[in-house]
Amino acid sequence: MFLSFFFLTVTMTAQRNTGYISLSLPDRGIGLMYERNFNHASAYVSLTKGKYQINNDSPLNSIRFACGAIKQLNQRSYKFLYGAGLNYSHVWGNSDLPKLVYFPISFDIAFGGKINKTAVLVLIDPIKKVSQLNFGYTF
Repeated sequence: MFLSFFFLTVTMTAQRNTGYISLSLPDRGIGLMYERNFNHASAYVSLTKGKYQINNDSPLNSIRFACGAIKQLNQRSYKFLYGAGLNYSHVWGNSDLPKLVYFPISFDIAFGGKINKTAVLVLIDPIKKVSQLNFGYTF
């Protein structure tokens, strides 16, 4: 009886989580992302840390936190993902960059796909022109 309950519980919660390694392209950042699936939609949270190097100036450190929602379109052998979210970024250091870079709150557009247990998701901030590439595994 206990074993059948255990296997039923594991079956019901299978493949609901996806863990990602995140690469932030403009600031050479690295981080982690987590996605929780709820039927045909999911929620994500992401944290990355990077360092901008502009010309010969001293580097600018950055931390970026993002969260949002993703919709999944199921196809025959893969899932297409799209969504949106908000992000908070903190950049510190001395530079003559536009004030927009230092403004902390912005939004993301997300798109990507899943095949079997592997996932790729791209987050783009169209205002700050920052992108984040995420490679994940569903468990």
